[in-house]
Amino acid sequence: MSSPISGSGARTNSSGDTCAYYGLEPGESCGQPRSCYDCLNVPVVNDPEGCLLSQFGVCESMTDYDGSLDYRSSGSSADSGSATNFTGGWYHMFPAVNTTYCEASDAACVKCNALARNYSTEGNYIAMTTKFCVGATGCVCILSCEESVWKLRTVTDCEDLPVDSTASSAASTTSVPLTASPTGITTDSSSTGSSKNLFWLFAIPLVMLVFYGHYVRLQGKAR
Repeated sequence: MSSPISGSGARTNSSGDTCAYYGLEPGESCGQPRSCYDCLNVPVVNDPEGCLLSQFGVCESMTDYDGSLDYRSSGSSADSGSATNFTGGWYHMFPAVNTTYCEASDAACVKCNALARNYSTEGNYIAMTTKFCVGATGCVCILSCEESVWKLRTVTDCEDLPVDSTASSAASTTSVPLTASPTGITTDSSSTGSSKNLFWLFAIPLVMLVFYGHYVRLQGKAR
């Protein structure tokens, strides 16, 4: 799978590309999802109207574009000259026709990727409310495009495979699409902690009750 930020690398079958997937390379049986970088920076022959990038890191056809959801008109408060200013909001669209994705070394991407890797940190309000960052040149970098997050949200296209191999592939590559901000992803440790807390919630009163019963019996014998 290509890197969501640095692009497709050595892919050669551009004639088979769509906004959503790359054309199959020799030896591939599943279409690989188009990277965030390529979605905004590399034209697609089979989608002449252009592509757009959703805030979830999914590349779509421009036919799905809604101007009211353009990241520039949906309450953006980012200063394009500073990578320390961010934007929130519930949903944004990034059209390739007039938007570029930042290089991986851009300060906006460095900052956004750091936030994406730490969005589950307790009390991290900035990470929980930020959806994308704007670079000094006006380019964008999206939290959902951070590599570890992006791989959880994207799936390969194996629709043309036989049923048995499709099921096998789906088990290894399919993930649940997320339709909320990065705060929707949580670590598994929270469920373990909840179980431990529940145990102690019932265990402590039970121990106290046993000791109290023992105390009452001793008092009765003393009389």
